[in-house]
Amino acid sequence: MATLNNKVKAFIVQGLATYMTPSEVAEAVKQEFDVVVSRQQVSCYDPGKAAGINLSKTWKDLFKQFRDDFNNDIQAIRSE
Repeated sequence: MATLNNKVKAFIVQGLATYMTPSEVAEAVKQEFDVVVSRQQVSCYDPGKAAGINLSKTWKDLFKQFRDDFNNDIQAIRSE
């Protein structure tokens, strides 16, 4: 399992919060940071999945913030 810095972790959380699949996020991490992560490791950053049950409050809060912002942006586009 790759050791990840906070920038990579935040990138993973943002990807998952914006409805990317773990496979898509893993590929994006490889392209963006040249770091190989597994789908399973990525899944650990999704608080809605069993793998993310032990995710820290910091990352859960960030996930919620990204998810809320994303959904609000989608709603704004739909109502235009």
